Parts: sequence; C-alpha cells; structure tokens
Amino acid sequence: MLTKHLPKPSKLASFNDPKTDAEWEEYFAYRKKYDMPMSEEEQLALATKLLDIDPKNPEFGILARKLPMDPASAMSYKKLFGLKAVSDVNLYDAKLAFPDEF
Repeated sequence: MLTKHLPKPSKLASFNDPKTDAEWEEYFAYRKKYDMPMSEEEQLALATKLLDIDPKNPEFGILARKLPMDPASAMSYKKLFGLKAVSDVNLYDAKLAFPDEF
C-alpha cells in the first residue's frame, strides 16, 4: 500500500520518476532497504574499507550504496536524473534535510 505522501517530482527529469503504483512500491521498498542512519565513525570505517576494494569489484558498489548520500548531492542528482536514479542509495540524511523531496 502506498503512502499518502509522495516525494515532489524532479525538476528536470520527471520522466525518470516513479509513475505507477508498482514503481512507487519499488521505490519505497528501496527506501526501507537502503535508508539507515550511520555515525561518522561508521562512515569513516566503511569509506576506509572501500579504499581497499577495486571499484570494478561488485562488492564495491554494494558497500558504497550503504554510505549516506550528501543531501545537497542527492538533491542535485534527483533534479538532473530523477528519483529512480537515487532509488538504490542511502538517502537517510537527504530525507532529514529535504523531507518532501525523497
């Protein structure tokens, strides 16, 4: 079941925002999966671990998605590429900074 509150559409890339109920359900499933608070110590530990992994290694992408995306970067990315482009990253901090956008 969808929430009554949906994020605002993207300014330049609304074509890449969820449209159907199924797409919105997938988006909110990603929010449940990826959005989690992370202390600065946890972020530093994860970032340090990422330095030791080859970016071509699939594990790199899995771990990198766990780092909270900077709120300003998340807004810019959403504006340029749409909500689907940021659906599979940690938007915890961005949702706190811009609750109506994500």
